[in-house]
Amino acid sequence: MSRVRLGYREWSLFELFETASAMLQERQRDLDCRAAFNGVVMSLGSTWEQNR
Repeated sequence: MSRVRLGYREWSLFELFETASAMLQERQRDLDCRAAFNGVVMSLGSTWEQNR
């Protein structure tokens, strides 16, 4: 199997793919959480404006 030298160690292509995939999933989860939080803040803001 092909190996790639990256930084201080060698990676197999499968390891590189798995690591990149995990990083992307983590990033997507962060974005989903941020979007959900922004949605809550926006709805609270509009509710507050209506009740003012």
